[in-house]
Amino acid sequence: MLWIIAGAFIGDCISFYLGYHYQNGLRKIWPLSRFPKILDKGEGFFKNHGGKSIIIGRFFGPARSAIPMVAGILQMKPWRFAIAAFPSACMWAVVYTIPGVFLGALSTELPKGKATEFLIAALGIVLIIWLCIWAIKL
Repeated sequence: MLWIIAGAFIGDCISFYLGYHYQNGLRKIWPLSRFPKILDKGEGFFKNHGGKSIIIGRFFGPARSAIPMVAGILQMKPWRFAIAAFPSACMWAVVYTIPGVFLGALSTELPKGKATEFLIAALGIVLIIWLCIWAIKL
């Protein structure tokens, strides 16, 4: 768990440093030059939510890497960034690993045939939920 937290926090710090050091020059570098909307959306999100966006953005795929960079581009104080980034890395590590730990522990407790049936049913439920969300967004 400590390695996961360290990796998440260090990754955010690197992204923040790049934004803080290179600022808007990053918009000219690939892949951001090909996808300028990533930084634009991140900047809008950051301006709306401020420091909370670092915590919120941690849990949403594309924002996960863009928000720390945007915080750097917008010259957020490094200590304020660290105060938001470290707890979010801790929360993220727990939230993203607990389902796997739970399923792994549960599969050792169930008989072999039942464990497989349970995992297939669980994956089916997740797939159905994902398809419903996708259909609603469409």
